[in-house]
Amino acid sequence: HKAGGAEKQLTDPPMDYSKEDHPILTKSGEGADLQIRKYKVVDELHRGRFSTVGRCVRADDHRIFAAKVLITENRKEEVKLELDMLRSLRHQRLGLLHEAYQLGECVVLIQELLSGSDILEYLSQRNEYSEQIVAVLITQMLDGLGYLQWKGICHLDLQPSNLVLTSTRFPSLKIVDFGSARKVEAAGTDVPVNGLTDYIAPEVLFDGKAYPNSDIWSLGVIIYVLLAGVSPFTGDTEEDLMANIQCVRYRFEWLPVTTTQEANRFLMLIFKRDPSKRPTVTECLEHRWLNETEFMVKKRERAPIISNKIRDYSQHYHKEQRRVVTNNKLLLSYAGLKQ
Repeated sequence: HKAGGAEKQLTDPPMDYSKEDHPILTKSGEGADLQIRKYKVVDELHRGRFSTVGRCVRADDHRIFAAKVLITENRKEEVKLELDMLRSLRHQRLGLLHEAYQLGECVVLIQELLSGSDILEYLSQRNEYSEQIVAVLITQMLDGLGYLQWKGICHLDLQPSNLVLTSTRFPSLKIVDFGSARKVEAAGTDVPVNGLTDYIAPEVLFDGKAYPNSDIWSLGVIIYVLLAGVSPFTGDTEEDLMANIQCVRYRFEWLPVTTTQEANRFLMLIFKRDPSKRPTVTECLEHRWLNETEFMVKKRERAPIISNKIRDYSQHYHKEQRRVVTNNKLLLSYAGLKQ
């Protein structure tokens, strides 16, 4: 989005693309124990199943970062995969890694600090928003996904908590948390099933296989949720949910009556059981719904969405997220995360 692009230039330092060719090295041993002390964690931002994220300040220049601490006990391979993935990723729509430390049973990732609001919290703070804001955020997301697809990578855990705003003032997001990300072949790659069922592509959920367009399914679920304030495949039970995903059963009547015809058609294009029949990132960006013509911008702006549904969905979603957070004492005490 042009306006968003202009704002980004004012807020982001230039991207250091040399990290793609010379990935960040992981510091370990006594030197790492000493160096990590230059960061003081001041509060906790987020807690997941196997990690916790704190806001930290670097002593020498008072710059603020996010410190993500991951436990490696019984998860060495998973943590290594996430670290290897992050070390060479450089794109303005992806959360960036600055430093990495191996400290005993923990790995500490020093990353750029974002606003802390995910995409649901950001939209919930408004009385209403428009399809135009949703289109801007989805275009930014596709920008990041295009880079990942170019590198042969699938994120495989695209859901609201992993789409974080860089600012509370204007819509500008980054994709974070590459714990489930994998290199994926065109013919399909075996992957573990991670994440929230509502957002998982059927080929991953039922066949344990990911394809280059598996992330596009999750993108479709996110679009639907942002427009309707409800998950497209939701059912009374987990079995209903899975059956709806398997059969690609969702309802247009849950979308607001103001939803544009182009948005409806875009969702129909994305929700295909066969990943090869879904649009690529480029095809998504070229779709009429995301056109930046004056006509389409005005049409999307005239499609208002009242925030009460997204607010209710956000509260329920975050409550579910908190149910599965870690209570690992080592993880919570590391690097001063629990004073």
